[in-house]
Amino acid sequence: MSWLRPLIDVSFVTVTLGWGFVVFGYISREMKVYLQLSRLVGELHRLSLSGVSLPAFEQAICRLAVEEVGFKLAWIGLLDPGTQSVLPVARWGDASDYVDLVQVRMDDRERSRGPTGTTLRMGIPVVSLDIANDPRMNPWREAALARGLRSSAALPLHIDGKMIGTLNLYADQPHFFTDAVVELGMILAANVAQLIESRRRVIERDAAQAALAQSEARFRRLAEQASDIIFRYRLQPNPQLDFVNPAVTSILGYELDELFNQFPGIPSFLDPSQIGQVERLIEQGRGQLLLHTRRRDGNYVWLDLRFVVANRVIEGIARDVTDQVLAAARLARYELLSAHARDIVLFIRASDGRILEANTAAERAYGYSRDELCTRTIFELRAPETHPYILDQMRQADMGGFCLKLCMFDAMGACFR
Repeated sequence: MSWLRPLIDVSFVTVTLGWGFVVFGYISREMKVYLQLSRLVGELHRLSLSGVSLPAFEQAICRLAVEEVGFKLAWIGLLDPGTQSVLPVARWGDASDYVDLVQVRMDDRERSRGPTGTTLRMGIPVVSLDIANDPRMNPWREAALARGLRSSAALPLHIDGKMIGTLNLYADQPHFFTDAVVELGMILAANVAQLIESRRRVIERDAAQAALAQSEARFRRLAEQASDIIFRYRLQPNPQLDFVNPAVTSILGYELDELFNQFPGIPSFLDPSQIGQVERLIEQGRGQLLLHTRRRDGNYVWLDLRFVVANRVIEGIARDVTDQVLAAARLARYELLSAHARDIVLFIRASDGRILEANTAAERAYGYSRDELCTRTIFELRAPETHPYILDQMRQADMGGFCLKLCMFDAMGACFR
């Protein structure tokens, strides 16, 4: 039987070599997938910095998974919490139409038990090593096999610990998704989820910045047409005027370029007696006051100033009320004089003779209170025969004044001159 020994040795060597080739084939395939997935992750990082839209970025993920790694089909599905449906947002591969047939619903017992639904429920990767013989694939088996899909892996996409969807990969051979391949796929899925979230945040930030820019543009257009001064002044780190509208030129006499290039500082605008009050209001974070403000030519105007302070930035609006302040001051002086005058003083509306104001001397002479006088007309206090001349006399008074002797009637009906 010595002749059998060489045959046994040859058989042993053949079997050993055969298993070696099989093991080497698995290792070689996994190494190839590892290298391809590594390149894919790097490519995705570069792509995320390119400024592409989120849908285009998700589509690129699926395209690269098919073209660079060799998967038969790749698609990304995101869970819609409202409908409990998995919505495909990107796909790539010859069998892309298969995705339309998947229709995973988390509230459907049969269609939520496949790899995708199980992954979404449990947050773990779920593999179908052999679609042809996997009972979980019953609802989709026929369609999958008809398109050459033989095995699949559903990989979870987590963002801040929350399941948002799955990355679904398919191969054209059974048992493709070994533990090592799935582990590599999980690394890819983690990177994909992170990059999707990062890209989404960038897009949201860009959208917010664009909306802010549009809002600021609208504000500037409105501010440029406003008759009041609108301004923004930064207190720290370096005090500077950020914005002021053209109304500052007509009210304070400063050109915009002059203010932005060489701002003289807040105290230079203020009446020295008000500097402390303004500083206290700034510390309080908001304020409203009547501000005696110095113009560029050295003259003063009165501004009704209202402002708030946020993040050490003053934003406010100032209205020129100089005419109103001066008119109120003149009226106050006139009221003071009339109140203490021994002569009768009446303010009468020229259009209808209505008495608008009366001093103390008028109250004493007519025997009516001020409120009672303000409910009457001059016609009620004058002799009837003078009524036809009253309106003409008031017009003459408006034009330059006149003097005449009159008979006036008091509350008792007595005439006095």
